[in-house]
Amino acid sequence: MYHRFDGYDELKPLLDGSDGDILRAFDGKPVLIRIPAASTVAAPRARLVSCLLHGNEPAGFRSVVEVLRRGERFPFDLWVLIGNVRAATEDGLFAHRHLDDQEDFNRVWGDDVPLLGASETRRCARAMLDELRSADLEAAVDIHNNTGRNPYYAVVPDPTPEARRLAALCADPVLAWRPHARPPLAALPPLRVHLARLHVEADFGKGKYTGEALGNRAHL
Repeated sequence: MYHRFDGYDELKPLLDGSDGDILRAFDGKPVLIRIPAASTVAAPRARLVSCLLHGNEPAGFRSVVEVLRRGERFPFDLWVLIGNVRAATEDGLFAHRHLDDQEDFNRVWGDDVPLLGASETRRCARAMLDELRSADLEAAVDIHNNTGRNPYYAVVPDPTPEARRLAALCADPVLAWRPHARPPLAALPPLRVHLARLHVEADFGKGKYTGEALGNRAHL
């Protein structure tokens, strides 16, 4: 249902291509990547960056790829979720939020989403969510675009001190808002008390959430 990569070895040949080449190599399937922590870390926690939950929102994907091309290891396991690859590669690149025969990939997460007779999208989301829940996440950032000519802003679904601190490092405007939709961050429980969950919006006018900015935040 989705591609799974562990470490850089399998990724490196893909990362030599363009952003479009990388997406097309995924053959329409979502992707879950784990970059293990640096070997000097004894008991690493994990952090997640998710992107491309909507196929026409490329900021997070471009930034994640920029970071991955550096081949760095961090003092934590870095998890990357790349969402609706099929919508992002249909009719060119980044043309569709989701396709007519798809559910919105940002609305299908959570334990209360029934799996009996469920679509492949929902079954895929549940499988990815189960794996992420076993990863001992301490922080998660979900990067989106919107159509406004606005600055970056962060949405905090659970305004704990840790989440507010992470949000302040990512963007100046910070909104506390628990979405009614079913995005992946809302489905991730506080596996430990200090799981910080953050949704970041970058407007289309700015083009992308820069890899430099994402890399800086990855070291937090």
